[in-house]
Amino acid sequence: MNYQEARDNEQLRFLDKSIAEFIKEFRASRQTVIFFPGGLASRLLRAKTPFNADISTPQTFDFEDQEVWLSAWTFGHPELNALKLRMHKEADKFYHDEEDRIIIADGCIKFAGITPYDDFVDWCKDNEINLFIFGWDWRRPLGDTVDFFLDKFLLA
Repeated sequence: MNYQEARDNEQLRFLDKSIAEFIKEFRASRQTVIFFPGGLASRLLRAKTPFNADISTPQTFDFEDQEVWLSAWTFGHPELNALKLRMHKEADKFYHDEEDRIIIADGCIKFAGITPYDDFVDWCKDNEINLFIFGWDWRRPLGDTVDFFLDKFLLA
C-alpha cells in the first residue's frame, strides 16, 4: 500500500461517521447538496505517527487531539502549524505531508462550536434539503481531491 492509498483510506474512515449521520437524516423526496467548505475552511487533522512504506498491510492511524488547521490554538502558534502543513512530492509522484504524517480533512473549522456555515446548515434544514458537508484538504492538488471525491467517496 502506498502513501496515497493509505491517506485515502484514512480519509474514508473519517468520513464514515459523517456518512452515517447523513444517511440517518436523508429523505429521498428532498433535494441533496454536497457542500465543499470554501477557501481554508476545512478542519485538518494530523496523524500522530508517520506512514510506514515498509508495511504492505493497510495502516490505520490515531490523530492528534488538536487540529493542525484551524483553531484558536493555531492562531497562537502559527510558527509551529505552518511548518506541519508543508507537503513535498516524493519519488512515488505523490505529495506527502511533512514527516509522512498523514493529514486528513474532518468537516468544517469550528470556534467555540460554531462554524462559518451554521446559517447555511440551518437554511438547508428549514428548506428540507439533504446536506452533506465534504471537508477537503485544500493543500493538495485539486485533481487529487476531485479524483478522490469521484472515484472513492461517491463509490463508498
